[in-house]
Amino acid sequence: MSTTLDEKLSRITSMSMIKEITRNISQTTLQVEEFRKALIKNQYDAVVSEWFISDVEAGYAAIQQVPWILISTIVMHTHLEYLVDTVRTILTNPMIMFDFPIPINFKQRLLNSAVYLMMTLNT
Repeated sequence: MSTTLDEKLSRITSMSMIKEITRNISQTTLQVEEFRKALIKNQYDAVVSEWFISDVEAGYAAIQQVPWILISTIVMHTHLEYLVDTVRTILTNPMIMFDFPIPINFKQRLLNSAVYLMMTLNT
């Protein structure tokens, strides 16, 4: 089954909406007074969080000066790769919103790279 360009662009748009929603949730969490008090007044051994399409949670570990243990329930994603190392998979692995076969062809690599750049510049 082939995916049309419109379907691919729809996935990109949906991903932008998801990023906005998750950004709002992360920002709202920061406004909860009880959460802020617990983060500042208590000392924890580590911060364990799921990557929620936001790097805000990394700040919790920085405030506590403890390790940030990142859990991910999705496939390897370029941004997750960036958080733990250097991004190396753009030209070989399709991004999460694409159902490209592996190995991906030249046009798919270009689209994969373009979307990665758009997402990187948007954060």
